[in-house]
Amino acid sequence: MSKLCQTGRRRAVRAAYFWKGISVIYTCITVGGSEREEFLQGQLTQDLASIPVAGAALAAWCNPKGRVLMTARLVNRGEAFGFFVPESSADFALKRLKMYRLRAKV
Repeated sequence: MSKLCQTGRRRAVRAAYFWKGISVIYTCITVGGSEREEFLQGQLTQDLASIPVAGAALAAWCNPKGRVLMTARLVNRGEAFGFFVPESSADFALKRLKMYRLRAKV
């Protein structure tokens, strides 16, 4: 049994070193304005009221059928929210946010 656990642990350590070498560049989209919390609450799966100032949380952005389009990290900066998405998805996220903005004060 202990030999099996040691082998499993070595594999986990090797995997950790492998993934440590891969870096993903993130882009921060700042969402501010008087209705920023209500606007993002309607778009994302995270309860924004529960994120303290200077706190962060993960959120998913789903399509109307409930399928995940992307995941992002939200940072509450007090006067605005930082919406961190992978750089490869930043244009898609910004275009989609602008599409749903309409008359919201963000």
